[in-house]
Amino acid sequence: DTAHGHSEGVAVAVKRAKSISNEVQVVAGNVATAEATRALIDAGADAVKVGIGPGSICTTRVVAGVGMPQLTAIMDSAAA
Repeated sequence: DTAHGHSEGVAVAVKRAKSISNEVQVVAGNVATAEATRALIDAGADAVKVGIGPGSICTTRVVAGVGMPQLTAIMDSAAA
């Protein structure tokens, strides 16, 4: 779980976890686009957390400068 899960580091971590044991269920995220969702699925994620900065106490949008309205993120990610 990272503030912005569409990165090579997250994909590598997912692949590494799945290579240890395919019985491990891996949830990866957070993402807000179909491209990012597909990248984590292709890396082996069993589930993907959708949403970047939607919470009222989340500072990701302010600190990192990234975010997307939650419904938009869900609709876009569902296309993956």
